[in-house]
Amino acid sequence: SGASSYGVRLDASSYNIIHNNSITTSGSADAIRMSPGGQHYNNIASNTITTSTNDARGIYIENSNNNTLRNNKIKTSHNINAEGLYFVESIDGNAFYDSFVNASATNDVYFSYPSSGTINLTNVTLADSAGPAFDSLSTARANVQWYFDALVNEIDNEALNQANITAKNVSGAFAFSQLTDVNGRIPRQTILEHWKNASVTRNQNNYTFNVSKSGFASLFRSINVTSNRDEVFILNPINNTINSCTTLNESSTTYYLISNLNSTGTCINITANNITLKGSNYKISYGTSTSANVYGIQVINANGTIIRNVIVQQVNPIGSGKAGIYLNKGNNAFIYNTSITTNGTSAHGIRVTSSSFNVISNNTIVTYGATAHAIQPGANSNVTSNNITTNGTGAGVSIDENVTIKENVILIRWSAHGIQAVWLKSVSVLYNNISNLVNGRGISFTLSGSDYAVI
Repeated sequence: SGASSYGVRLDASSYNIIHNNSITTSGSADAIRMSPGGQHYNNIASNTITTSTNDARGIYIENSNNNTLRNNKIKTSHNINAEGLYFVESIDGNAFYDSFVNASATNDVYFSYPSSGTINLTNVTLADSAGPAFDSLSTARANVQWYFDALVNEIDNEALNQANITAKNVSGAFAFSQLTDVNGRIPRQTILEHWKNASVTRNQNNYTFNVSKSGFASLFRSINVTSNRDEVFILNPINNTINSCTTLNESSTTYYLISNLNSTGTCINITANNITLKGSNYKISYGTSTSANVYGIQVINANGTIIRNVIVQQVNPIGSGKAGIYLNKGNNAFIYNTSITTNGTSAHGIRVTSSSFNVISNNTIVTYGATAHAIQPGANSNVTSNNITTNGTGAGVSIDENVTIKENVILIRWSAHGIQAVWLKSVSVLYNNISNLVNGRGISFTLSGSDYAVI
């Protein structure tokens, strides 16, 4: 509390760690003082620093190089020699991160004479919007920098691995060039907003970002980086795009919906193995005519189909058997994150015949009409984490043998069953939430002597 009663004083002292302290001075003394020289490679982090008189700076740094200061909160309240950060003599290589500085009556950051060298202020918030201040004879420089994170997805919101992001500043100089990882992320980058000295401020904005990957259209974006950024870049595919109802017949190919589709009958036929259909949350409206047995998506004699992120909606309720997705003689399908609405007799949400080993997960399915089941998964299949509502006499899930039904939410609004089976073997029903608003049954099984179920 007295003159020269510093909170922490480093004198020709290096490689120290000063962490997690609350430092308050009430006399004419700096909270942390590094002087007169030889204070290098110290680590000062997560401290709360407060001074309340003149001649009491937050952190005073003199002839001290290559120190790291991170996550400190600094507040001073008087106007004479009470800067938050104060630099004198050689201060090259000092780096400040993730900190807040508020010198309410004077400069938050000040470079006195003589001061020289370069410091980095990365994600450092200053109360004074004017930024660092300099004595007119100082030769020091301050770099004001921010963190830059980025995610690259394709239009179906799946992360893109090995996409390249290149950034250039306003002068065209490279800032960085990085490849995304399997999560679509690049390593965190540090972007220079501007550098400043006693006579000039050099703004580096705007930055131009070029995002590219083979098979996708390149994306250019101009960004004014004046704070931390977490950008999402979405790339559009060049090939195998779908903007009309069609047949997908090239095996081991990923197709992308790029618009909403409408069809009087069946819209999409999948006829080859290992096809992925990415819906990008576009809508397929099918069955606008009165024809029976037409489908939003039909898979015929094709294994390994993946269908995801597509909205499927039946339009005309006249005509029976209009399933949203119909899997016919195709094994190992994965149907994920779709939204299906059907309306009519036997208009199942997902219908499966002569097909096994399927996974039906995270779908939202609503059915209306007589005997319109939300899901018929096929044998040896898994039905997990779906949100199902039936408004007719169809079941939420109508099952075969060797099926696991787990963690689904099923709402029955009419005289129907949440989960039903007339003939079954080896069925597991686990952690489902079934609500019945009328007079149906939550679970209805008919067992023979050799059958068993785990509920």
